[in-house]
Amino acid sequence: MSLYIDEDFTENKRTDNVLDLKNLKSLKYLHLSTSSFKDVIGLNLSHLVECSIEFLTPQLAPNLTSTFYNYDIECMQALKKLVLKNLTDIHWLHKDSERKGIQKLFKLKVLRRPHRGSEQKGILDLRRLGNLKHLTEVGLGGLSYSDVVNLPAFRLHSLKIELNELQQAPQLMSTLSTHGTCQNEREGLFSHLKDLSLGKIRMSEEQFRRLSLSFIQAGGTSLKLWDCSIEPEDDVPQPQNECEQQVVSSECTTCISLGFVTITVEGFIRLIDYVTRCGHSVDCDLYFFTLESNPAVEQPVLTMLGPQPISADYTTELKLSCIEMSTEQMCQIIGRINQLNHSVTLKLERCTEISDEYNPLRNQMVPPPNTSLNYTKHITIEGMKISETLCLYVASSAIYYGYTCEISYCDILTSEVPHADNLHFPQMAAIHSPAHTAKLTFYVASIPQHVVERLACRAKISQHLVECVLDKCYVWPHSEVWSLKEKIEEDPAIQIEKFKFEPNNGEPDWYDISRPKSYKADQTWDIRFKATAKKSALAESTAKNAEVTEWTRM
Repeated sequence: MSLYIDEDFTENKRTDNVLDLKNLKSLKYLHLSTSSFKDVIGLNLSHLVECSIEFLTPQLAPNLTSTFYNYDIECMQALKKLVLKNLTDIHWLHKDSERKGIQKLFKLKVLRRPHRGSEQKGILDLRRLGNLKHLTEVGLGGLSYSDVVNLPAFRLHSLKIELNELQQAPQLMSTLSTHGTCQNEREGLFSHLKDLSLGKIRMSEEQFRRLSLSFIQAGGTSLKLWDCSIEPEDDVPQPQNECEQQVVSSECTTCISLGFVTITVEGFIRLIDYVTRCGHSVDCDLYFFTLESNPAVEQPVLTMLGPQPISADYTTELKLSCIEMSTEQMCQIIGRINQLNHSVTLKLERCTEISDEYNPLRNQMVPPPNTSLNYTKHITIEGMKISETLCLYVASSAIYYGYTCEISYCDILTSEVPHADNLHFPQMAAIHSPAHTAKLTFYVASIPQHVVERLACRAKISQHLVECVLDKCYVWPHSEVWSLKEKIEEDPAIQIEKFKFEPNNGEPDWYDISRPKSYKADQTWDIRFKATAKKSALAESTAKNAEVTEWTRM
């Protein structure tokens, strides 16, 4: 009744060309993901509840295709899931009463065997699938069509459409972006659709805006785009008041996954805005983005949020991987995280920072959000070269707002931009809950000595409980590290718990690959210090004069 074959494409060495299923007459559940089989024979469609066939490369599969052509698809009423990938001929899906004409067309295709790149580029009509009353999941990949029409809209819960070339697919995108608004009115197709995946499709920013908003605000949905292009428009709405918070169950999490996508900086900033203030949990994974500037639009910024209502806690998880961004853009995103009144996890992984003259510390930090909720915030930066400016802004934010920050496998580069001359911490409350204790961790990082000094200064003037750990870090210049210990010990508000020279020479191979190039494993330190919430003389002076001492300017 059930057959599941999922091959490892890298290791499979089988030479079989055809999968024979003629002895499985009562097969209900079929999952085939294969690189060795080129065709399937003997498939009985009568009892199928789930049918998933994915070839690694485009296959004509004449026997399998003939099976579909010769069977009346309207009789497959038990079918709930249909997934086909890289099956070259799926013309049998079209609404066509001339069965003999279709079979004749199939025979001609088998005889002619189209060359690569000569496949049909017409429109795929899915009207016949609408007759399958129990069908809720459709996945079609490697399509040689330019558009898809007549989706089975009223019962579909999951839809995956992947074209084999980047296409505009205007009718498909019109269908997907027409239904649903910013007010969370999910009608027609969107009344049931919860899981949408699109590959190799061009769309306008307006279409992407409507599509993403509908999924983000609904809650409990999943939107995935890969190898797509989101193209700019002359008149794009600004993010202010465009995404109002909705009342959504705290158990509903929206999943957004966008990879290998080309988008304008404006569209990227707008997406971050939607995700971070929609009012419920979102898990957003953005990777391998190409950010393009739009000269017709003013440089976008994430707007300052006003007072937020106290509500049940929820979590925003934002992961940005392999994206090239400026220092200002990264600091804008971190600044938005600082303002949010709910739990947040932000991860920057293997992104490229384009250093600019932007000094984020020139702006005064706003008062912390309402701390009555026991929410948590965590920022992770991994596998990157980051500027001293960005490092200090992230660390200062974690210290001031009382959350955790981990920087690992990073190379912290010195910067000529003034780092903290105008930064000051507003008056903080005398008591802070343990949940809001600031925790900074540097792991396998290359970090300048003066940056560590500034972190110590930030910790002692913040009046927060602050824990700072340098684990297996290369602190340079190496010859002056012991003088760093003496400077930190000068203030009684800071307690050094560990200060030890611990070279790393016996790490595994993956460690050598991941660590930054400037990292010297034979000159690493384990350092741990803690700042108490008690005011020191320096902290009192800083609070009164709103100035940073000469020690901070080093």
